[in-house]
Amino acid sequence: MTPAPSVPTIAGGAIAGGAGAVYSELVLGSLTPRDLGLLTHPGPSLMSIVADSLGGRRQGVPPPWVAAVRRSAGRRAPGVLGPLFAPGTVAVPDCLTLSTDMGRIPIDEQLGGLRELPPDMLLEQLHADSGGLPPPGWRPVLAAPRRFLTAYADVLDSAWCAVAPVWRQAGELLDREAARVERCGADLTLVLAGTHTRLRARPGRIGLPDPNPETFDRAGRPVALLPLVSGYGASVFSVDRPDEVWLGYPVPGVRQLFGAPPPPTRHTALDLVLGEVRADVLRRADGVSTGRVAARVGCAVSTLTYHCDHLVAAGLLSRSREGRAVVLRRTERGESLLGLLDVPD
Repeated sequence: MTPAPSVPTIAGGAIAGGAGAVYSELVLGSLTPRDLGLLTHPGPSLMSIVADSLGGRRQGVPPPWVAAVRRSAGRRAPGVLGPLFAPGTVAVPDCLTLSTDMGRIPIDEQLGGLRELPPDMLLEQLHADSGGLPPPGWRPVLAAPRRFLTAYADVLDSAWCAVAPVWRQAGELLDREAARVERCGADLTLVLAGTHTRLRARPGRIGLPDPNPETFDRAGRPVALLPLVSGYGASVFSVDRPDEVWLGYPVPGVRQLFGAPPPPTRHTALDLVLGEVRADVLRRADGVSTGRVAARVGCAVSTLTYHCDHLVAAGLLSRSREGRAVVLRRTERGESLLGLLDVPD
């Protein structure tokens, strides 16, 4: 895992990303519906919340969740987690990230398995990930790996006790997201256009926030989508697994769980696929300036720009300057999507 200043990305055991981050690129090639699946498991969400609450990696986790995790985990937790988030840490072993066999092993069993993890496995992965030279922050772990594993399992177990009720409350959001992804078919740019993610989607390629940028090839591997019940800016990816690629993003509507009122009832399939705000932007982008669209949608121009960036990346919207105004227009693809999905369910 690779550390970064803000939003974490769990990538092959790495935590990276954040505002202003540089980007790695994942070359997708052509995708079919059989290549794309949804994986709902609380492990990545828990790691993301822990990174924010106890590791100092701000990801938009709401303060009440942060406070609950800190109370549950206790004062010792930041010291236990120090090696994972210390400056200079380049990699965190996969065996510590709750990312193994997520589709088959419940999180309670995974947390229990941390206590039984062979210390030699942890040490082997530490040396392999660091080229044989683990960062200084990992020295206490090298000296007493069994003690560390026990303390680490205690921290994650306590954190899970604090956030498990939130995960259960998210069931409806996760079910809704499964339906939305199914409607999107194999169009990954469309899937991500309907989320508040830091992953940058464009046809055939995905930008991944990463302080050590590289280019990766999907090479025919299936893609697992991980909707995260965490902060509104969290992102997770794993591109070095031999069996599949993981791409995680905040589950649409996660702010409902922060105590905000639920959003209005969705009226059409377009709202389900893109989210209400972006669906409304696409409806109104018929040669109108950004200022007028922002006023009609009811958001600031800066917020509108954020949503437009995703719609442009998905090939649904175009922008052009006409005099002093920036004018929004649906592309041919946007028109087709509007005609297909903007009808009452």
